[in-house]
Amino acid sequence: MNKKETIILLICILLAAIPLYLKVYFKPNMLSFNFKFGAARTDTGTLEDTEEIIPQEPEEPEEDASAETASTGIYNKLDMFVVNIAHTEAQRFLKTVITLELSDKKVVKELAKKKTVVRDTVISVLSSKDFPEIDDINGKEKLRRELINALNAKLESGAVINLYFEEFVAQ
Repeated sequence: MNKKETIILLICILLAAIPLYLKVYFKPNMLSFNFKFGAARTDTGTLEDTEEIIPQEPEEPEEDASAETASTGIYNKLDMFVVNIAHTEAQRFLKTVITLELSDKKVVKELAKKKTVVRDTVISVLSSKDFPEIDDINGKEKLRRELINALNAKLESGAVINLYFEEFVAQ
């Protein structure tokens, strides 16, 4: 292989690698302008000619009919919790940060008023758990449900729909 062929081969490899690099390191549609120009792909994957520029509407996610599974978008992040884990020979700790998904904006105000009660409830539930109870995914799901039920028992104006562990470290 002479020098010219080697350079051409390297250029071809680079040109082939650029789309792969863009796919891996950039978000989809990051470089697209959401317009169809000339021959555009349709949903079937075939090419069709278009004569005008057509802005594409962003796809809206289909809304679920059930209110229980629909996300409200009302979130309230609680302060960090660090508790001793119950019934352990060695001293074990659980550190977690919790965000609550709420049914109504009124619940945010109620949580602020009852901050001490909410923290006490969460600490009581967390510190009552053994290490094996929270060590696996099923235990975390059970803990999530237990916390939701305990918090909902303290609320009057709405409910906690879901609970998210932003941090969860047990050692």
